[in-house]
Amino acid sequence: MHAVKDEFLTVSITSYNYEVYIQDAIESVINQTSNNWRLVIYDNGSTDSSLEIIKSYLSDSRISLVVHKENIGAKKNSIYAVEHAETKYFSILQADDILDTTC
Repeated sequence: MHAVKDEFLTVSITSYNYEVYIQDAIESVINQTSNNWRLVIYDNGSTDSSLEIIKSYLSDSRISLVVHKENIGAKKNSIYAVEHAETKYFSILQADDILDTTC
């Protein structure tokens, strides 16, 4: 486990071939009423256009991407996300879910 760096909320989106949903999930984080968040997307080796959609958001310095070269499974991907959290507050969002704006 990494040392806690700050009081921001890290939202981790875990994804595998969710091109239909990933944009809505990302936008739901971006559209929060608070700007005290970071978004880390953990792609599980997607073979659809998910990565192209995700990469279009990487110009926002609060958003980063980790790509697994092969699918390690949903459970292991979620555990990986938790183990790499660097903020005091943390939440996992599946790529086919969205957050309420006041999350």
